Amino acid sequence: MQRSLNTFRNHGFSLLEVLVTVLIISVGLLGLAGMQMKAFQHTNDSYNRSQASLLAYDIADRIRGNLGAIDTYKDADTAAVTTTTDCKTAACGIDQIADYDLESWKQDVENQLPMGRGIITNSGSEYTITIMWDEKREGTGSDCSTLQCFSLTTEFEV
Repeated sequence: MQRSLNTFRNHGFSLLEVLVTVLIISVGLLGLAGMQMKAFQHTNDSYNRSQASLLAYDIADRIRGNLGAIDTYKDADTAAVTTTTDCKTAACGIDQIADYDLESWKQDVENQLPMGRGIITNSGSEYTITIMWDEKREGTGSDCSTLQCFSLTTEFEV
C-alpha cells in the first residue's frame, strides 16, 4: 500500500512540473518575439536614416553639377516644388534643370521615406539640406522636434 501511494504522488508532481515548464517556455517565447519585433523596428529606423543620408548627398551633388542656377536651389522646400518639364527627354536651361532636380528629388524623398519632406536653406555660401520623415507614420509632426531628421551642411564655391 505504501508503494502505490508514493507512485501516485510522483505522477501528480511530474504533471505539475510539466505545467510550470510549459509556462516558463511560453513566457520565454513571448520575450523572444518581443525582441524580434524591436530588432525589426531598429533595422527599419537605420534603413530610413541611410536613405535620408543618400538623398541629402544626392541633391548636394545635383547642386554642385548645376552651380550656374544655385539661386534656384535656395530655400527650396519639397512641399512647394512642382514642375512639368522632363529634362531627361527635352533640352533644358540651367534653371529648368534646377527645377527638374528639385522635382525628382521631391519624388525620391516622398517615395523612399514615410511621409518624407526635404528642405534646403542657405546662409551665404553654406547650404543646409534637411530631410524629415515620420517614423511612426502618425502624420502629426511638421519639424525636427516631432519627426526624425537628417541634416547635411555643405558649402558650394561659385
